Amino acid sequence: MVSRKVARVARRLDRRMGEDIEVLNVRGKEFVVTDGHRQAKVPRGMDLDALKDAIRRMRAEGTPRETSARQPIRARPPRPIQRIVVAA
Repeated sequence: MVSRKVARVARRLDRRMGEDIEVLNVRGKEFVVTDGHRQAKVPRGMDLDALKDAIRRMRAEGTPRETSARQPIRARPPRPIQRIVVAA
């Protein structure tokens, strides 16, 4: 059984990156991990082996990847240019 903290981070990373993650550098209270393409922040006390294992297990179970609940941002149509009338 994986701890809730590891599971939460694993879900976040599963959406974003591959499972072969490694520590890029350590900043303050967090690691920055990378899979070679993307980067993500992970809390400092996290056990990376447990995290990789959790991601592998999630992929093996084939849990559907969560999609973001946010709606795509709609682009507003451009505002019409106000004609400037110069009194002659």
